[in-house]
Amino acid sequence: MKVVNQALKAWNRMSLLQKAFLVVALLTVVCSICTDCVLCNHWPVKFPLGREGFQDAADPASAANGADSQFKGPVVAGGKNGAPKIVLYYVPWCPHCKNIMPEWNKLEQNMQGTQTEVKKVDCEANPEAAKQNNVDGFPTIILFKNGKALNYEGDRTMEEIKSFIQNS
Repeated sequence: MKVVNQALKAWNRMSLLQKAFLVVALLTVVCSICTDCVLCNHWPVKFPLGREGFQDAADPASAANGADSQFKGPVVAGGKNGAPKIVLYYVPWCPHCKNIMPEWNKLEQNMQGTQTEVKKVDCEANPEAAKQNNVDGFPTIILFKNGKALNYEGDRTMEEIKSFIQNS
């Protein structure tokens, strides 16, 4: 309690400008780990992909692994025979990525039997695939359809993503 009282006294002694700088500094630290919160959607804050000394575990030329819908390598067109492909780029430690996973898994199940491929890329294990598709924040959803890459910016629900696929 003593520490809280000291912090409040220090806060009260600060000028308005000092308080503003402190708030901005705290937001910068908090928002430096992701780009999916309300603030980040309005600010040009992006998480730098990759880390110095990070070893790329992926072979960019490798093909899809259908068992767990993971794939490695760049995506520049649609899926098999030009069919649409929607890809979730994520990192396992991101809270926003963790939140979207149940909806993404529902989408994978719901889209089985359709021509649309539903894939996900662990960008920590395969940063090169994300770099090749200009992914610089997580989670990022890109629809590859008719030779175009369309970024998804809507609600992170299975219904909204499915509607985006059908209407794009």
